[in-house]
Parts: sequence; structure tokens; C-alpha cells
Amino acid sequence: MSILGEVVVARFTSLGDSSNYQAGLFTFGEFSTGLANNSIFDVGRVFSTILTEIVGSAFNFLFFGNSILINIGFQAIAFLGIYALLKTVDGWNRKMLALLVLTPSFNLWSSVAGKEALLVYFVGILSAYFVKLYENRGKIGIAEILSVIGIYLFKIHYLPAIFIIYFSIIAGRYVRQKVALVVGGGLLSLAFLYLARDKIDELAFALAPHFLGYGSSREAFWIEKYDVFYKAPYGMFQGFFGPTLAESATGILQLVSFTESVIIIAALLFLFLRKIPSIPVYSFFVGSGALGWLLFASYPLGILNAGSAVRYRTGHLLLVFIIFAVILSRKHYGRWQKKGQQEKKVEGSPALAAGGEVTGSD
Repeated sequence: MSILGEVVVARFTSLGDSSNYQAGLFTFGEFSTGLANNSIFDVGRVFSTILTEIVGSAFNFLFFGNSILINIGFQAIAFLGIYALLKTVDGWNRKMLALLVLTPSFNLWSSVAGKEALLVYFVGILSAYFVKLYENRGKIGIAEILSVIGIYLFKIHYLPAIFIIYFSIIAGRYVRQKVALVVGGGLLSLAFLYLARDKIDELAFALAPHFLGYGSSREAFWIEKYDVFYKAPYGMFQGFFGPTLAESATGILQLVSFTESVIIIAALLFLFLRKIPSIPVYSFFVGSGALGWLLFASYPLGILNAGSAVRYRTGHLLLVFIIFAVILSRKHYGRWQKKGQQEKKVEGSPALAAGGEVTGSD
């Protein structure tokens, strides 16, 4: 894809700012301007752009400006995150993950010079950490810390979903009323949405002009005040799925993207349907809460343009997979709960700490 993206795909559609990152040009003028802005969203965007340009500049120097080799350099970074996650899952989940990361759009956007390749690394490292943490073998290292910082800079709106998963695994281990914990946390998050409703509505309308009138962008999605909330259910789905059925008939790239999205949704539904009879109530609330926050925070960037939806999906697809394959899994829940019970016993009597690993169907 590093080659095809440069030689073939770039002739049909824009690959974002890939050419700018390949050129190895970066300026601190935009950086200083962003710091002067009080918005943390703007500051993060400027930092992420500068970081990506610095990486592109390094690869430009190492590979003598060859665009394909520069793409492969970015691809190698993304692959480290994918590989880290593949190592932590096994059996059927590993096969399903391998299928998802081989889908055309994910493969393309994680294989060309751009923010998506770096983001795939950050999300892959953290997703692998969550799997190990849920299996009681996770340890925070430099890669995990850097990945949290990277996500803060690149996609700050991923953080609510990440915090939900992390704190649910950590705190839930020591709480008897686990469902009450996660439901209470969910209600608090909804209260935050209510209190911040005007600011969120303002941000949504401010985002629209960046898409309207460009390329294959759709018409304005938010018309009335608070439409960002009222239209969220459809927007969250379409912002993740990408092109509509009608749009898929407008060109070969749209058709490929539509077909790919059908495969991804089918794979996720398959994972979910296999687990329905045995999903723990606690796991269901954690998974649905994290997925809801992730899709709600991401959909404004994808609902206005089908191509953007497919591109931006690359950044969080690995985390969506982990929610369906691991967070909703009774097997992983059993292992996690067993560890919590053992730690409670250790506090009372070390002799009771020994115990076998919980097994069960996934």
C-alpha cells in the first residue's frame, strides 16, 4: 500500500497532507501561533502537525527524499503498534484482527506519510496494554506513556473512551458493586455532556465550514441548535461506516470503501453475536460506554465527508476491535475478576492467594 498509495491511489484522490510530510518541511511559525490560542484543541493540532512533519523530515533525510521509502518509514511505525496488539490476542481474535488490518483503507492510511500512521502506533500500543491489563499482566512502560501523550496531542477526543476502559479495569477490581460503579460513571459523563452542551454544539458548527464545499463533502448535517446531539445516533453510525449506498455508486473508490465497511461491520457483529449469551452485565456497560464516547466524539469529523470518515476510522479501528473482542468477553472478564478476588484474599490471608486461572468459552 505504501507503493500503491503513491503510484495509483494518489491519481484518483488526495492523500491528505502526505506530500507535505514527505517533503520534510516544518515551521515553528504555526507552532507559536497555536500556543497563543487558548484552545487546547488547537494547541494539540499544532503539536501533532509539527511532530508528524519532524518525523517526515527525518525520513526525508534518511531516504534521500524518495516518497515511497518515506511512506514505508511511516508504515513501519504503524506496524509496531499493530504487531504489539497482535501479540496480545490469540486464537480467533487474532485471525479477526489480522483481517481488519488488511482491509484496504486501514492498510492505505496506515501505510502513507501522515498522522494516521503515528496514531495507529499509539492506539495499538494502548490497546495491547488494555488487553494485558484485563488479563492481569499489564505494566505501564515508556511506550504506553508516550502513547497517551500522543493521543492527547493527535486525537484528544479519544481520551474519554480510553479513560473509561482504564479506570473500569483498575477500579472495578476492588469494588463489589461493579455495575453500580460503571453505571454511575456513565451518568456522570452524561451530566458532563449536558453541562457542556452549548460548547459542544458550538464546536460542531465551527467544524462544518472546514468540510462544506470541498470535494465530495455532503450538505450541512447540523441545522438547528443541538442537532449534534439529536442527530448523533445516525451520525455515529454513518461517521464510522463512511459512504452511503448511493455514494458507493459514484466511483470505484467509493464502492471499495462501502464494501470494506460492510465487511468490518459484519466482523464486529459476528464478534458481538457470539458473545451475547455470555456477556457480563459489567462488561456490557463498560464496552457500550467506551464505544459510545468514542463514536460520538469522532463522528463530527466523518459525517460531513465519506472519505474523511474512512480515513479517520483508521485511527480508532483497533480500539473498536478491542471493545468487541476483549472488553465484552466473559473469558477475559473471568480472568480479571479472579485476580481481584485473589488480591482481596491476600489482604486477609496470604495462604489463600494461590488459585488456578479461570477458563471458559469466549
